[in-house]
Amino acid sequence: MIQRFLLFIKQTVTPSISAQLAARSWCVGMFVAWSPFLGLQTILAIILSYFFSLKASITLTASFMINNIWTVIPISLANYNFGLFLFEKVLHRTPPKNPAFFAPIELWLQTRLAIPTPSLWPFLIGGTILAFIISCAAYPFVKRFLLYFSKH
Repeated sequence: MIQRFLLFIKQTVTPSISAQLAARSWCVGMFVAWSPFLGLQTILAIILSYFFSLKASITLTASFMINNIWTVIPISLANYNFGLFLFEKVLHRTPPKNPAFFAPIELWLQTRLAIPTPSLWPFLIGGTILAFIISCAAYPFVKRFLLYFSKH
């Protein structure tokens, strides 16, 4: 499996695809994977790839490798807790009230998962900010990784 992954990396960085373009595509895929817009991530990856002139295949691969059935719950919890931290510790406010359409979901979260007061806004705002921070912070490392493994 490691050999297949290294072969994928070598095929990713070619004369027609620079390491910078591949790294940008991968980091946008990371942003999409960490974004709180569950269910819209494939569409979001394709739209962002088109608007930023990136390789959609790399963006989708990164998105699906990072956010999969094993990681969706930890990523969602990290998004929610980061948003809650932003509201309570940084802004010193309670999150705004949930919209009316969120009431059945809120009831389900309270009864099934024992979350006392789930709020949509920390999840959306915290998830978007966290996704942006992670994808921007990863860019230099991804670029260096792609440059190194494309030469070896």
